[in-house]
Amino acid sequence: MKVLFTILMAMTLSNSQAAFDFSVEGLCFKNGTTELRRFGPLGKLGNKKGICQGMSGIVSAFHEHAKFNPSKKKMDQADTYWALSEIIRYHSGGCSTKKKVSIDGFSNLQELCSAYKDLFMSTAIAYNTDIAIREISWNLDSFLINKDSPISGTFDRFNLHQNVQALIQLVNKGQWPLMLYYSHVVAVHNVEIKYKSNKIEKVIFGIYDSNYASSISYTIPYSEDGLPSPGQKMIWNTTPNRLTTFCW
Repeated sequence: MKVLFTILMAMTLSNSQAAFDFSVEGLCFKNGTTELRRFGPLGKLGNKKGICQGMSGIVSAFHEHAKFNPSKKKMDQADTYWALSEIIRYHSGGCSTKKKVSIDGFSNLQELCSAYKDLFMSTAIAYNTDIAIREISWNLDSFLINKDSPISGTFDRFNLHQNVQALIQLVNKGQWPLMLYYSHVVAVHNVEIKYKSNKIEKVIFGIYDSNYASSISYTIPYSEDGLPSPGQKMIWNTTPNRLTTFCW
């Protein structure tokens, strides 16, 4: 009954068809770039292991909390550092999407990142560690058990379904939630639900993947019983939602 109720709720949500333009909404560097080595031990580690959650977190944060004002005087690096810090603070605390920070003199994230690339790389390194400690660590046991093994049991399939629904609900609220899968974190920018005979056939996530210079899709097929089909790998919702961050 609980599964049926959750599915019916999902059917009432409108599919989000928001387009993602990497040249505007993406960052100006890829995950694991050798340039990260310049930023100390964590930068060298990021070059080897990647800083995907930090990069995806920044992209999500700007979508939710940045307001670009290209007609105003261009911000210098000090002003950009302050604005970037505020945007990350709002995002890391799970603050309301109504909270906006003015980005003066720039039209989009790609342009701003290109102007202050080192600042964005160092911030992505720091935010990568922050999300790993404060968010991913809560799912560490489940992640270590399930990350490489296709799921098959009803319990795991139900958990996967719940995680899918959590991401859908956040997208429909206007957020770009963070999704952990295959030891990798991406930002979900849109979702499409396909139905067959009034049942979910598949859920298609449009994602910003910091490994690529474009948006890609990730599909979760469903079975007749209303749960994700067996044989898939688990995903987790790792969107920051801190009770310790003050929002004002």
